[in-house]
Formats: sequence, C-alpha cells, structure tokens
Amino acid sequence: MLAQNILLTIYYYNLSGYPLTLLEVTKFLFGSSKPRPQLVLEQLDLLIGQKRLKQWRGFYFLPGQRKLVWRRLKIQKLAIGKRKRLKKILRGIRFIPFLRAIFLSGSFNIDNAGPNSDFDFLVIVQKKRLWLCRFFLSLYVWLLGWKRTGQKTSNRVCLNCFMTQDQLKITSQIKPHDRHSAQEYARLLPLFGPGSLLARFQRENSWLRAFVGRYPWPTKPNFLQIKNPRWVRGIKKTAEQLLDILGARFWESWLGRLQKRRIRATGPQDQIYCSDHCLMLHPSSKAFFFLRRLEKIRQKLIL
Repeated sequence: MLAQNILLTIYYYNLSGYPLTLLEVTKFLFGSSKPRPQLVLEQLDLLIGQKRLKQWRGFYFLPGQRKLVWRRLKIQKLAIGKRKRLKKILRGIRFIPFLRAIFLSGSFNIDNAGPNSDFDFLVIVQKKRLWLCRFFLSLYVWLLGWKRTGQKTSNRVCLNCFMTQDQLKITSQIKPHDRHSAQEYARLLPLFGPGSLLARFQRENSWLRAFVGRYPWPTKPNFLQIKNPRWVRGIKKTAEQLLDILGARFWESWLGRLQKRRIRATGPQDQIYCSDHCLMLHPSSKAFFFLRRLEKIRQKLIL
C-alpha cells in the first residue's frame, strides 16, 4: 500500500510538471498513514530498483520525465519576481474593509507557477459581509490592473474562493472530498491575517487527514506573509464603522443578489458553490482531469 501511495503521489505532481524531493513525498503522501521518512526512502529505492521511478539531483519522477527537474529549477528562478509582485499587491489589499485573512492556494505556494500563472486566493471575510468585501476587493485589484480577466493571467489575482470567518468548514457540498481537493487545501499558505484563523481552518477540516496523513504539518517561516500593524487595523476599523453607519447591511444584501445573479448566469454550475457564507468558483478546474488520470494509474497498480 505504501508503494502504491508513493507512486500515486509522484504521478499526481508529475501531471503538474513537478518532481518531488524525499521531504515532499513524505509530506504530501496520499493516504491516511504517516510513515517515517526512512521507510519512505526505502520504498523509493525499491521502486527505483524496479525501474518504476527515477531519481536525479534529489528529485523523484516517472521514467522518461527528467525534463521536469530542469523545469522546476527554471521556474524557481521565476518565483523571485513573482514574490515581489505578490507582496506589493498584499500591502494595499490589507486595508480592504471586512477582510480578515488571505490564504494562497494553487501552484505558486509550492513554487510551481509558470510565467503566465496567476495568484489564487482563498479570502476569509467578516460574517455577513462576504459580498460587500468581495465588491471592494474586486474593484481594488481591477482599478490597479491586477485582476485576472480572460487571457490576462500573468501575476494577476484570481478571486475565486471566499469564506466567512464563522464558517470555515469545507463540506462535501462545497467541494468534493477527494485527493485533488485535499492536496489543494492542505497546502494553503497564510499571506495575511491572524494565525488563529488558519488553526481553526485546520481543525474544522480534519477530513483532509484521510487523504493527506501528515496534515497539518508544522509551520515554517513564511516570507510572503505581511504584517497587520495596529495603525492598519485602526484605519480599517474606522472604515468599517463608517460603512455600517452608511447602510452596510443594505449594500450587502443588494450586492449579494446582484453578484449571485451574475455568477449563476455564467459557467457550469457543478463547479460553482454560491451562498452567503461561501463562494467557490472553479469553472476551469483541472480536478476532473487529474482525478481521471489518477484513477487509471490506480487501477493499473492494483492489477
């Protein structure tokens, strides 16, 4: 079973053009178990001896995929410029009213973002203010030319996931509980907001452990995370109080109806979840592709 999970994990990341190190294989390993790194290494050596895997420069990949190592090394150089761009975007975003936290998802949180890749955000907002916060955030990034639109994706912001801070559990109605979703949410990287929100997200989504046994893994220094000093919090609190006086409850309701109508008129509904507590937009999701390919390789491994 361990050998099968190792092969599935490496195959999954190879589909994204990403070879894994020993630490990453151990960390992202499919399944609910938590084998010791030494045991994982022994299985990797065995699979290499069976010519089912290859290893070069400390990276593990499928036979015939050595080019992925060069790709990863090249993309890591691109990540330096992308990090600077992201931090520039975040410095202004932290002032957005009713915004409580931002987590980075997608390929960039493992430095696997190509030159045309965007920044995928999971945005946590104050309860009963999802649509108002989404409006301000979308307007801000659009005015500055940072919003992903059509084919313009490079270094732009993709605002496809919103949740209110009082309901952080991703149920099976919101997103299917499968290997792909588990990997996406297990790798979330905090960019802004209190650590308590990430800790609560991890507790409320313990279902991830059934697919990623080592979740949640120990936190490491995160140089992308920006501070939220007292003076920033003070300005934002004042703006929020002013908006409450000016009818934030009315504008939340009105903007909610407007945005829901627009969302439901576009894109396949099976990849959209829309409520006043959670918004998930994945009209171009690769989840189905990854899961189909994984199931095929799993069936071959069983046989």
